Amino acid sequence: MIFAVLRTINGSVLPSMFTSAFVLISEIVAPDMRAHMNGVINCSWTFGLCILPLVAYFSRTWVILGQSVLDLVFVSWYIISSCQNLQAGSYLKKDMKKQQRL
Repeated sequence: MIFAVLRTINGSVLPSMFTSAFVLISEIVAPDMRAHMNGVINCSWTFGLCILPLVAYFSRTWVILGQSVLDLVFVSWYIISSCQNLQAGSYLKKDMKKQQRL
């Protein structure tokens, strides 16, 4: 029963997560780089799916597997958010300089 519920949740959430990455990249990146960046996303997704069985093979229990995958997710989320904060700070500084000139 739990397997059926989790597979239903997985089937309903996974396509929207996969599609949202394409939409976000298409909005952020310049039009001439969209095809390249979508290829990067596809390669990253495929690389992650290939690494997951390797991590599962070296994990002794499901608990260690879950912890290692969640650690990877949180570390990557932290790296992405810190880079975005740095970019946002630089954009704010540029905007403040432009407003002072006016």
